[in-house]
Amino acid sequence: MVNLPAIRGTFFDFVDDPWKHVGNEQESARFHPDGLLVLEHGKIKDFGAYADIGSKYAGVETTHIKDRLILPGFIDGHVHVPQTRVLGAYSEQLLPWLLTWMFPEEMKYTDRAYADEGTRKFFDTLLASLAHRVARRKVCGRPVLYRIWPVLGHASPGSVVLTPQS
Repeated sequence: MVNLPAIRGTFFDFVDDPWKHVGNEQESARFHPDGLLVLEHGKIKDFGAYADIGSKYAGVETTHIKDRLILPGFIDGHVHVPQTRVLGAYSEQLLPWLLTWMFPEEMKYTDRAYADEGTRKFFDTLLASLAHRVARRKVCGRPVLYRIWPVLGHASPGSVVLTPQS
C-alpha cells in the first residue's frame, strides 16, 4: 500500500447549513469521537469513523491526536457577542451598518445588566444548539468587559478583556 499520511482523533464538522435544520441542528453536523482522516497528495482521500475505515489503512502512518477536537479550517469563524442581537439588520454597506446597528448596540454593553443579559442569552442559544453533543457546562468566565474608544466620532467596539479572574 502507498504510504499515505493519516490523522486519527476526535472530529467535528458540518455537512450542511445549520440554518436549514433549525430545531434539529444535529442533522447538519458530523461527529466522530474516534475518526480517521486519510490524505493523498494533500487532499482528503477518505474520512470516517475509525471502526468503519481503519482496517482499510492498517499499514498507513497515522498521527493519533488525543484529547483534542479536530475541526475543519473555518473561514473567519468568530462571533461578536454584542452583535448577536442585531444579526440580520439591513444596510447596504459595512460602514453604515456599523454606524446604524453595531456601534449603538455595542455601546449598550457598557451597562453591566444589559451585557449580562445579552451574554447569557448568547450562551444559552449557543449551548442549546450544541446540546445534543456537548454537556451543559461553563464555557467561559464572567461576562466579558469591553473597552470603548471613539472612532469616526462614534463609539466603536473595543477588545475583549479577559483576566485570570474571568
